Amino acid sequence: MRLLLLAACRKVQATTAKKTEFDLKRSGWEIPGERMKASHPHWVPLPRQAVTLLAEWRAIAPKGQKYLFPNRRDSNLRMVGLTLNALMYRLGFGGK
Repeated sequence: MRLLLLAACRKVQATTAKKTEFDLKRSGWEIPGERMKASHPHWVPLPRQAVTLLAEWRAIAPKGQKYLFPNRRDSNLRMVGLTLNALMYRLGFGGK
């Protein structure tokens, strides 16, 4: 959820993000064209807070994990977008 806010991206962009799309040295995220509405790659500049968050995550993430946010039951699949919806409901923002 923090990455969504820091990168100002769509939920589907975050839940389908692959680890290889992030360049922490250049402070950016390149979303491939096949995942964009206009089919063009999109470069997202990342604020230092997002770079720090991603660097911390990389330090604890299992090696070989494809997705930035894997499915909790099968790490070869991506997180389901409804997971973030459920989080918002648990935080008291459901229906707002």
